[in-house]
Amino acid sequence: MADSPLKKFVYGLGIFLVTVVALWGVWQLVGTKSKSPATQVFSIPLSEKDWSKGNKAAKATLVEFSDFQCPACKSYAPLVKQLMESHKTDVYFVYKHFPLSVHEHSVEAARAAEAAGLQDKFFEMHDILFEKQDEWENSKKAVDLFAGYAQKLKLDLPKFKTDMNSAVVKAAVQDDLDAGNKVTVDATPTFYLNGRKLESPRSLEEFEKVIQEALK
Repeated sequence: MADSPLKKFVYGLGIFLVTVVALWGVWQLVGTKSKSPATQVFSIPLSEKDWSKGNKAAKATLVEFSDFQCPACKSYAPLVKQLMESHKTDVYFVYKHFPLSVHEHSVEAARAAEAAGLQDKFFEMHDILFEKQDEWENSKKAVDLFAGYAQKLKLDLPKFKTDMNSAVVKAAVQDDLDAGNKVTVDATPTFYLNGRKLESPRSLEEFEKVIQEALK
């Protein structure tokens, strides 16, 4: 018995709808992929509490999410330092913590830097932690080593030790970590220039190139 015109219509309509839904799904997938992190502009919360260098009114803002126990972050630290020495007025640099769970002492190191920052020595501790990374990264006495670095910086040691375990310092590290998770940080270091995630520059020259493009 032949199908009725009504059955043929319903069947054809069903195929049409399935095709439309499938095409819409493909369009959504392509659209999502085309909006890559390199073109997407992220809103990264910045505040007076951030550890920063350079000119806050600069046209270029460079934000780094970093982990003191990360070997790659250690390698990038001198590059960032050189970059900021030549861009003191036209670049604003902000350091944010992103301690990875795979690194045993990364959270403690971040807290050590924060505690030093409460005595106006954040970047001094930042530099020592990276310079001495090989010394403390696998040590069972990493916290004692951090206290030793604090002494070298002539910090108030009892205050440093108290601050390392304070709610304020723990919250500061967690806030940075939360901010990084919101803007799709999945490795360290991750850099954002004016809100755009960078493919990690492999040299000072590559860094300089992207900075100059932003300054245009």
